[in-house]
Amino acid sequence: MFCLNQAALLSVQLLLIVHVHAGIVPVDHRNTLVSRGDSVMLTCNISINNRIQLNWNKDRFYFFYSFTYNLNSSNFTSDRFRIDVNLTTTLNIFNVQHEDAGLYTCTVTDIDGVKTMRWNLTVSESSKDPGIGQLWYVLYMIPPVIGFILCGFMLAVYICRKYLSTTPKKDSNDSRTLTSVQFVHLKGEVRKVAPPQLQSCVVYSVKHKRSQSVL
Repeated sequence: MFCLNQAALLSVQLLLIVHVHAGIVPVDHRNTLVSRGDSVMLTCNISINNRIQLNWNKDRFYFFYSFTYNLNSSNFTSDRFRIDVNLTTTLNIFNVQHEDAGLYTCTVTDIDGVKTMRWNLTVSESSKDPGIGQLWYVLYMIPPVIGFILCGFMLAVYICRKYLSTTPKKDSNDSRTLTSVQFVHLKGEVRKVAPPQLQSCVVYSVKHKRSQSVL
């Protein structure tokens, strides 16, 4: 079967030499930009009269279809490249990668001559790429995070200073208050003296001096 197909394709090539009598039409050149990971459709919009064959070429890869014998041949090995035999004028490329960039040529031959369309496909970096996207996100978020941390630190320092400035300082000259019951001699008698309630050491010292003066 392979030999028959090759023979049929060869005969088509020979028929082209006989049937093509018109001049070659100037190439329709177009530039196409696509992001990596997206899909692109290249459509060979060429008016065709009594079509004979169609060729797709990209570097060493090719797709050949004979309208006369309804035969096709291709060495496209990637599943991302698809040409429907019922719609051979359209080349679909799925999940485009950087190695897919380059020149794609569609050549259609009919009784009027050879007509060609060519696309210069350029692949740009995808904005959805995880590595690039996360890097830009981190770089974008660093300044706000640092600013938030500094504001929180300054607010904490301000609150601490405000609290310390409003807290009354304890007088270091105050005497120690009585914390236990003491016994004193008053007029030959031993009397029990309880510590003053909620009184400062100064008040207690004054009262103690008065007691001694009475003695």
